[in-house]
Amino acid sequence: MKFPTKKLFLSTVVAASIAVFPQLGEHSNAHAATMNTHQVLNYGETNSSVKALQEKLKDLNYYHDALDGIYGNNTKKAVKSYQSDHGLAADGIAGPNTLGKLFSTASVSTKKVTKTVTTDLEKGDHGQAVKDLQSRLNALGYKTGGVDGIFGNNTLKAVKAFQTDQGLHADGVVGPNTRAALANPKAVSAEHTASKTTASQVNDIIADAKALIGTPYVWGGTTPSGFDCSGFTSYVFAKNGMTLPRTAAAQWSAGQSVSAPAKGDLVFFATTGSGVSHVGIYIGNGQFINASTSKGVVISDMDNSYWKPRYLGAKSF
Repeated sequence: MKFPTKKLFLSTVVAASIAVFPQLGEHSNAHAATMNTHQVLNYGETNSSVKALQEKLKDLNYYHDALDGIYGNNTKKAVKSYQSDHGLAADGIAGPNTLGKLFSTASVSTKKVTKTVTTDLEKGDHGQAVKDLQSRLNALGYKTGGVDGIFGNNTLKAVKAFQTDQGLHADGVVGPNTRAALANPKAVSAEHTASKTTASQVNDIIADAKALIGTPYVWGGTTPSGFDCSGFTSYVFAKNGMTLPRTAAAQWSAGQSVSAPAKGDLVFFATTGSGVSHVGIYIGNGQFINASTSKGVVISDMDNSYWKPRYLGAKSF
């Protein structure tokens, strides 16, 4: 009489397993099971809930960076983008309303997938391809209002202005013909060639450069955790919508020669041999800001005994 009892017990265990774990294979429900949707997650926090938030946003194609559990700028931007797309207050704070809606959504992206550079770009698109577009337009003098990876009204206006100057159909869609023209523009109107760097941009470039004083020197460094000389100039200019070549020598080749540097121009030096090997940003009064190998990002005097004999010239962008 014990055998049926044992059989009944095993059947009960199997049934309970099915009842308790019916959806362990479903990624979104696994997230939901571990997320307290009544909490508030905000910029600067570091914990497992932030990591679960990042995982969910990544499932839905809003977050594309490391799952590190750190609520930084990229996480905040992803939250704001999700909130904007779902009728929530786009404040970048993941509170109960945002978390509740986010974790009740199946892990199937409802967001438009980021397009690659070989796919048409149009208003409403997001991602690296849009950043690349904005950087190129800004470098040609068509101001997009920043390089944020969001194809909004300012980027649309810049694309249309460029298309008009190139004799293309000005529909604001970056298709094959517009991409080809961006890579090799036939002509740019005087309005957009007269001054690639505006007075406002110059002030912003200098302010952004000064904000990085004290950043250590790192060979090959391109981020605020450490810069080399051309990584520093490239980073500061990119923050202001202008794409520079990566190396000091390439920046020298790309710029327009000037007889004397003005604020915001790049100044170049030969520190090893006779060719260009160092670059900095001229800030006026005979001074430039640069990522030096010995002191990191500092302000230096162009007329001191080290820099003056090594100065090669200045280029504007």
